[in-house]
Amino acid sequence: MRLLLKLDFRRPFQRVRGALSFVPAGLVILVASALFGRFVKQRGAKNALILASLIVAFSFVFFILFNATLVEIVIGTMILFASEFKSDDV
Repeated sequence: MRLLLKLDFRRPFQRVRGALSFVPAGLVILVASALFGRFVKQRGAKNALILASLIVAFSFVFFILFNATLVEIVIGTMILFASEFKSDDV
């Protein structure tokens, strides 16, 4: 029986690096959810959804233009996750 899991011992921290690349985006979600909560209370859910859609559109344009390095991908992911807000805010 052939072993399906291929271990790459030349780069042992590749998975850790990949997992840690999402930490900044998680922190952005924490901050953005609080900000969107206040925004919904002040301006309403419709305006919050419009703002979130604009942020997502901007992140897609950013990904199209800048996607060569890990730093650019992390920044694009942070922009994308900035549009996240809690479902109970709406």
